[in-house]
Amino acid sequence: METKDNQGQLWEVFIRTKAGQPFKHAGSVHAYDKEMAIENARDIYTR
Repeated sequence: METKDNQGQLWEVFIRTKAGQPFKHAGSVHAYDKEMAIENARDIYTR
């Protein structure tokens, strides 16, 4: 029996608090494409 991932690819999320500052790893999200990954990351990590 084959197991399929129904959550999409795992995308790593990096954020920075101010322009010019280095990016820091915030976590990861699952998504099927980069647009969905950006939307999910904004929902989770920018609140």
